Amino acid sequence: MKCDYCKKQLKESYIKLEGKLYHKECYESNVAPVCHQCGKIINGHYIIATDKKYHKSCYNRYIADSCDVCGQPIYGEYLLNYWGHKYHSQHKNEFPLCRYCGRLICDRLTQGGVKYSDGRSICSLCYTTSINDRNQINSALKEIIDELQTHRITIDYKNITTELVSVNELARIMGSSYNNYAQGTMRLTEQLENGVMKSRYINIYILFGMPRVRFLSVLAHELTHVWIKLNCDKLPLKVEEGTANLISYLILKRIGNSEAEYIIKSLMSDDDPVYGDGFRKAKERFDRMGLNNYLSYLEHKKPISKRIAGLVEGIFS
Repeated sequence: MKCDYCKKQLKESYIKLEGKLYHKECYESNVAPVCHQCGKIINGHYIIATDKKYHKSCYNRYIADSCDVCGQPIYGEYLLNYWGHKYHSQHKNEFPLCRYCGRLICDRLTQGGVKYSDGRSICSLCYTTSINDRNQINSALKEIIDELQTHRITIDYKNITTELVSVNELARIMGSSYNNYAQGTMRLTEQLENGVMKSRYINIYILFGMPRVRFLSVLAHELTHVWIKLNCDKLPLKVEEGTANLISYLILKRIGNSEAEYIIKSLMSDDDPVYGDGFRKAKERFDRMGLNNYLSYLEHKKPISKRIAGLVEGIFS
């Protein structure tokens, strides 16, 4: 018998691989797989990645992605969230998702979290800024009303009551218009006497325990509804909801942190024909003609050119 590498006569000891025979020296120097990481010969099973061979231990320690949930190596496909965390797909069924940031609620990613009495799950990262008391509400309300005023959306906060509610309470208040994605709503009550308005009450209801940035965006959305009800003729639902989301978007752009960007991404990708498409059409209009012209059009009070009116109608047609 001869060595399949050097063609010289084999002695009593040799190595057999895939039907071929080798001197031990020929095999180790010229045939045996070598780990691309440590440069040593691989005996037994090995891992191939990007056409390179590795000891399993070298691959796991230096090359393999590790799961951000359990810390173990990831082989093959994995899940990747908005925040850049990679994890095994099975963990999706093992841990709840945070309702507000989409992270898996676990020790490694979020230092745990909280489950509210109405069934919502929130991670510890989001919970640290959650809105749960009157002082927090009043601070947020003043911040948003002041900022809306810079966009020519003026609202008298004295007649506004903002209440925190549970999911079940919000569903009861909204009735048939409620859906699982609802986070708040507003109610405008006017008392008339002989056709004359005597008093007006505005109630805004928002889910308790939301992170502050999310709360601000929802509050801006609902306050925009208030402004529309008080200043505009009845608008198509798509126009009204799209406008409210547009104002939330402007608030979030001003905040500009990672949480705000996450919510903006959700707005941009929302496939709902009213809230999502309505927002994208409102933003397109805002980008082309500016907010002041658009608000003037909605009010039907301040004259704008026929070209601008036609542009608005064309976008929503």
